[in-house]
Amino acid sequence: MSMHEHEHEHEHHHDHDHDHEHEHHHHDHEHDAVTSSAPGVIEVEVTEHEEAIIASGALTLVCPDAEIVKTALGREIDKIALAVDNAGGIVGHVKASLISSTVDMLSATEPGVAAQIKRSPDAECAINLVAIVFAVEPDFAEKLVREALQAILNIL
Repeated sequence: MSMHEHEHEHEHHHDHDHDHEHEHHHHDHEHDAVTSSAPGVIEVEVTEHEEAIIASGALTLVCPDAEIVKTALGREIDKIALAVDNAGGIVGHVKASLISSTVDMLSATEPGVAAQIKRSPDAECAINLVAIVFAVEPDFAEKLVREALQAILNIL
């Protein structure tokens, strides 16, 4: 009987973990920032605040060159603003942040010889993109943010 209880507790614990993650995701939904769950996975949330439609997107990806991503991100932001304008909407603010982490490996093998420095190709970029727009459908805003992040995934 003790064995059975132990197994049951284990199963319950597993279920609890699953629920907890789900609740945590829902908790994120209530904040402005969305966090990307796994590399290459695009997360987009849309919230409405009075007349404003706020579409927030997040993407984490392996990016050997953050400059390429930065340039693409700038282009995508402009495209969102233009698309909203063309659709008869009003652009409040389209902004993005890009956090890139590079990993440099340094090693010294013999005295008097300069240390070797090697850049690891596994640098990660974390992108957050927020479009605050008016007079467009929430689905439209969500689609624009999702497409912008997808375009960045596509160039890499």
